[in-house]
Amino acid sequence: MEFSITCRRIAVVVLAGTTALLGGCVATSANRIYVDFTQRDFISSDSGAKKAAESGVDRENMLATRAWGEFMRGHYQRALAQFRDLREEYPATWDGNLGKAWILIKQGDLEGGEHWAELAHDWINVWQYAQENDIQGWLAMNRGDLETARAKFEPEDSLLFHEDYFYYNILDEVRAMWASAPEVSLGWLAVKNNDFEKARFHFQRGLERDPHCYLCRDGLARMAIIRNDYRQALSETMAGIKLVRHAESLAGLLDSILAELDQPGLAVATYKDLAAFHAADPMYPTRLGYAYLTEGQVVAAKNQFRDVLKRWPTDVEGTAGARAGLIRAGQSYASNSALDLAWADYHAGKYELAADAFKVLRARFHKLDSPLADDGLGWSLLGLGRAADAAQAFRDALGVDADYAYSQNGLAAAEIAQDPAYGPIWAEIAAGRLKQAKVLAEAAAPTAVDWPRRASLAWIALLSGDAQTAGQMFQKVLEVAPYAWPARTGLGLSLVQSGQVDNGLIAMQQSFYQNPSQEDAAYLRAADALIKQGRPFAARDILLIAGQTQVKGPIALKLARLAWDADDAVGARDWLALAANTVPAQVAAMVDPTDVPVERIDRVESERIKLPERYLGVVRHALGWGYYFAGDARLAQHYFEKAEAQLPDNDEVKHGIAFASYRQGDIRGAINRLKPLAGAEYVIAEEVAIPGTGSVAEILYDAQSTLAWSYFRNRDWAAAETEFTHASRRHPDWVDVWSGLGHARAAQGDNSGAREAFRKALAIQPDYPDALRALAEMSRAS
Repeated sequence: MEFSITCRRIAVVVLAGTTALLGGCVATSANRIYVDFTQRDFISSDSGAKKAAESGVDRENMLATRAWGEFMRGHYQRALAQFRDLREEYPATWDGNLGKAWILIKQGDLEGGEHWAELAHDWINVWQYAQENDIQGWLAMNRGDLETARAKFEPEDSLLFHEDYFYYNILDEVRAMWASAPEVSLGWLAVKNNDFEKARFHFQRGLERDPHCYLCRDGLARMAIIRNDYRQALSETMAGIKLVRHAESLAGLLDSILAELDQPGLAVATYKDLAAFHAADPMYPTRLGYAYLTEGQVVAAKNQFRDVLKRWPTDVEGTAGARAGLIRAGQSYASNSALDLAWADYHAGKYELAADAFKVLRARFHKLDSPLADDGLGWSLLGLGRAADAAQAFRDALGVDADYAYSQNGLAAAEIAQDPAYGPIWAEIAAGRLKQAKVLAEAAAPTAVDWPRRASLAWIALLSGDAQTAGQMFQKVLEVAPYAWPARTGLGLSLVQSGQVDNGLIAMQQSFYQNPSQEDAAYLRAADALIKQGRPFAARDILLIAGQTQVKGPIALKLARLAWDADDAVGARDWLALAANTVPAQVAAMVDPTDVPVERIDRVESERIKLPERYLGVVRHALGWGYYFAGDARLAQHYFEKAEAQLPDNDEVKHGIAFASYRQGDIRGAINRLKPLAGAEYVIAEEVAIPGTGSVAEILYDAQSTLAWSYFRNRDWAAAETEFTHASRRHPDWVDVWSGLGHARAAQGDNSGAREAFRKALAIQPDYPDALRALAEMSRAS
């Protein structure tokens, strides 16, 4: 294909003061894509660039356009994956290297950012020196070297504007974009110098140079916030949002401004305006639904979310927020003190009292068109083992609000509870014994509700490899029990495995949003199926739904793997650190296998995540706590000490080493470590079993209280009493401190003072065994 204009790098990317050239050839066929990009319509530029790249038109620059567009929207993991793909296909790429450099800087890895910026320099052209200055300036500014930053930013104008043939053949929109870039950087440099008026001047001048500079509007909005002028901040933010399609940073800024203004009707009016302006996408129409929800307009919120799903039926990932919102709207009802008391009884296990209270409240809540009393009654009856009665209560709740997810889950649970074969069938499925599970399911006695057994048979078919048959079976279950989330999860998985990925993803979203507390295995199966179909980011989004309750170890490990496979080492590091809290051995084997005995856990080399050494301190710190709370103080100390070598100023690591030393009986070492930390405000909460009671208690401790116990175990009674006394003044409600003070006084013969301390411990927790035992022994001795 012949181009009408000479190949040329043409576009500048600007993000909160960062600037970088986007590689491109000004070809007649590509001009529309570049215009869309420079006008910050990143959705249109992405769509056009995707089609152009697939057809082979200017492929390198189209790939770069897509990657920079994701970067501008704040989708860093997607951008990293695309920049990585660009580098692999075109090794001599300035954009692929510089893009990664910018993202690492955004993620706080200045060392990595500098490394990739240096790699980008190897492929630099004369018109890109301004952008090299810019990234070097931001590196200096983030390191606190403001003078070097200024020396890099100020010459950018002279580097950008040179009179040559190429410059005058660049699109006008691109020249305007270039012109605003130095002003954004100088504006943020002024902010670092606390010169907010100068910052405002630069952001305003950038806007004059480029009317599409939404980052100039972002800067002006933040300057207005500094002046406490939230109305002006709102105006600037709205203007910025209307310049870009789309930027998550501005959307988040708008949310915080509206929350600060906290004026009835303002959020709805604001998002109505934006939903009309950005009517081509579900982003702001969905946010309008959440604005209705925030202001208590539940019916309007539901209608808005339904409208989004109707208008964009094929935008599966873009409408996920609307699917979640529709379910959340069904959970949004005003609090009620009588209802709260009934739920308090329920959570205390007093199901009879709770059921009676909910029954009394039913008529009142029916008048309010609220399902809450029926729902509470259903859960209370389920707690009493009255599954059939519970199911009727949940049906009553859904008769009031068919979208109420808690009652949908409750009805599914109540009907599952009526099938005695369901548990044994799933025990066989979980153990991988599918044939035995099928025999049990087919031999099970008929029950009043048969969908749980039929759903189990569908799962057996699915796990046996027959996705098509399983999908048909799940569909039949949902025709009679649309609330049956186990069947909807299975339907989604079967559709994805059959190649109907979007329909399967919709079913998965509906099921996981309805019941985010599903087992880890359900999330992991869904993620694996989506990854196999080439949808890793959809897999990530499904796994993140688990975050509505708690992201546990196996899910965090999968998210770490997805981040690593997308070239997002920082994301992988952070997910591994989270996973280390609950599955430390698996994390250690994945990132530091030399430290884990083979007999403990074995990982093949291909499963390793080889983080850069500079990232391992964060993971080792988390591993220390993971092993500490798992009861392995030796390995905890091992990882804390390795982390300390990389994080020498981290007080949490220092606390970890001290606590682990104490747990291992290294009392002198613990004392030496704890002394400098005695005044620190770092508290550990740990549940411990109370002997002979079958219950647990939460014990709170810090460096000072542990130092006191260390002195006590070292038989230095006076020092122990001193530290316990200090700790009791700082934390008068800590039972462990008062009990320790009692022991320290008793050891010195102060029985009266000891009794007083033990009684204070029991006033906090009447069944605290240590204090009870000590008082009993003192009574016998007297």
